[in-house]
Amino acid sequence: MEKDKTGGKTENNEIVKITISKEAELRMAEVLERINDGFAAGKVNRQDLASWALKRFAEECNADLINAVREDHFNEFALLESILRRGKEDGKLPPGLSAALKQCIGVDASSRKAPKKPLTKNNINDVVSREGAQNTDNGDA
Repeated sequence: MEKDKTGGKTENNEIVKITISKEAELRMAEVLERINDGFAAGKVNRQDLASWALKRFAEECNADLINAVREDHFNEFALLESILRRGKEDGKLPPGLSAALKQCIGVDASSRKAPKKPLTKNNINDVVSREGAQNTDNGDA
């Protein structure tokens, strides 16, 4: 095994740098301390631990772990942007989202009245009274 400029083992692989959160760095330091405490056969550094952990995670990454990562990084705005982009391409939004949007502005889609049937030549809108109906009999009364 070769050593890189910082003294870490490279295993003939190129080194790629990543950035992690401060919380992850603190937890890594805690784990490193536990690993190296009483380990006389060597010393594990941050790069070694991060590489090992990522390789191990990749080997054991199943649907449950994928869902857990997705749940921890769920972003409502990213989802809405994705749905909107697909809706623009397809020309329609999912029915549930469409109903929710209408509800947000106070429009209740279920209370919508059925459209009135258009008039045809066979329909008459006039109201015929009884008196008028009697007076239209052959003109005799």
